[in-house]
Amino acid sequence: MPVGLHIILGFALQVGVFLFVVFYLTDSMLFVIIVGFPAILLVRFAYRHFIPARCEVDVCGGIAFQKGSRPLYYECSTCGHVHKTRWYEGSRSFGS
Repeated sequence: MPVGLHIILGFALQVGVFLFVVFYLTDSMLFVIIVGFPAILLVRFAYRHFIPARCEVDVCGGIAFQKGSRPLYYECSTCGHVHKTRWYEGSRSFGS
């Protein structure tokens, strides 16, 4: 899948897991904190490390995994191409 679609589906999956925990599993805020946020982190980790995007280089088309978060970038495991995006996880001003 293209990098842009990979980012959108990853975000939608995290929101879906959180909404499932909040609306279908409980009404308790403590349960949401104890189970919901770790569930989001687990889904995010699994999606990032096990579901690859496609390399943006036309000749290669190998698999690329998300590496950074400020900005998000993808590195191809076949050719080593690094595709930087304009998307950030968290604040842009954090740490600068």
